[in-house]
Amino acid sequence: MPRRLAALLAAALLALAAAGCGGDEEGASSDDVPPGAVAMVGDIEIGSEQLAKQVKTMVRAQRSTGGDVSKAQRDQLETQALAVILTRAALEQEAAKRGIEVSDADVRKRWQTAAKQQLRTKQAQRRFLRSHRLDAILDQFRLQFLTERIHAQIDKQAGGGYQGHQAVTEFQNDFQQRLQDRTTCADGYTAPNCGNPQD
Repeated sequence: MPRRLAALLAAALLALAAAGCGGDEEGASSDDVPPGAVAMVGDIEIGSEQLAKQVKTMVRAQRSTGGDVSKAQRDQLETQALAVILTRAALEQEAAKRGIEVSDADVRKRWQTAAKQQLRTKQAQRRFLRSHRLDAILDQFRLQFLTERIHAQIDKQAGGGYQGHQAVTEFQNDFQQRLQDRTTCADGYTAPNCGNPQD
């Protein structure tokens, strides 16, 4: 059922946004964000075009389930979109640091499995893809895959069971804090906990 898959994808986006972004490296300020960028995660620049693309994707998904998007809703979606992008950048950096990779083939296979389960006919898939961009869907599946593999690595290194579960929980808290510590947003751009130090 297309609505069910759309809801799952929306939930994935919101879960990323809820992971948050914020605070800056000591001494960093919005002045450290280069022209044309809206934020920095470590040394990674987040460009205005990247944010606009993510907002467009989220607006499109919102319209597919509830009609028009008001100015206030669009502003809220921009905040969520920036949080998603910042979390994504940090997650990609974490996976690279740990030597974890996810192939395009793995991502496409997961999408095809989900599509077959939720969108049982080719016609239903075509209808769904008229309101959801495939590259955005694949991106969400990629991030889900990376998260699972990072958690599995941490769990295994801790010995599994209760210790593994605790290690994953500690990682999640630490990851969120490190994301906050490494994130700087340009003036006029906000995301959860993405405030720059006051002068």
